[in-house]
Amino acid sequence: CNRRALRATAAAPSAQLPVRYYLDAGTNSDGLEDSLAMRDALLAKGYQQGKDLYFYTAEGGVHNEQSWAARLHLPLSWFFPATPR
Repeated sequence: CNRRALRATAAAPSAQLPVRYYLDAGTNSDGLEDSLAMRDALLAKGYQQGKDLYFYTAEGGVHNEQSWAARLHLPLSWFFPATPR
């Protein structure tokens, strides 16, 4: 559940872990509000958009395989770039 992960992240000690996060959500019944809250919790912990956090809002995106497939290239290129970072 997104809300359980959000509560755990917000309650965790403020030390930033050496990991990278990718989050996304569509604007059409895809949990955007919870995803934005998780993004905000990570930003408050010190993660930075574009450095160790990538958040994407899919305009018109919904919670289904077709919508996820349309943006699958985003996390793949984020975690596995053509040229190393």
